[in-house]
Formats: sequence, C-alpha cells, structure tokens
Amino acid sequence: DTSTNLPMQTNGENLAILCKTNDLASVENVIILFGTSENLGDVITVNAEIVENDGTYYLSIGNEMQKLQENVISATIELSQQQLEAYNFITMYVIDNAEQQSNHLVFTK
Repeated sequence: DTSTNLPMQTNGENLAILCKTNDLASVENVIILFGTSENLGDVITVNAEIVENDGTYYLSIGNEMQKLQENVISATIELSQQQLEAYNFITMYVIDNAEQQSNHLVFTK
C-alpha cells in the first residue's frame, strides 16, 4: 500500500507481464488477455494505453501509471485466486498508431 508502506493483503496474486517493442512512440494500446484458450480473454481482459509526457513513456492501466524504459512494456496485473485457477493462457499484443496489431505473444501456464 503506497500510503501506509505496508504490504497489501490480497487473496490473489500479482503477475508481472513484460515484452519488448521496437518503438514505444508508435504503440497506442496494449492488450493482455487471460483466457482458457489462446487469444481469448474470457477470464480477464486488460486494455492499457501508452502515454507520453515530456519524452517519457508510461503504461496507463485504470488509475495507475507505470514508467516504461528501454522499449520494454511491463505491467503488473492482480488476479484473484479464482482467476488464477481459471486461466490457461496469457495473450499479449499491441495496437500501433495506424491501428495495426502486432504479433500475438502467447504464454502457456
């Protein structure tokens, strides 16, 4: 917890998801799908946005901003115990400023 500096109590787990891109400036959105199959977000779907401020890039998820460095997109996603048990695949891809999708990275549990 950032206000008390005490560990947050959760019933789930935080997962760190990372990938590298050639050019953060061309990325507009990051899509992360937790699903029972590849390319399916039936457990949870995360839509994040890349935001630039004075030459520094951030990943915006909900109300949180995470600073990005060296063209690495990193996100920490909190999943409940039920979500942890339900997903079999994590699919991640980006959408660029020309509305084109990148290759889909698929992680198998």
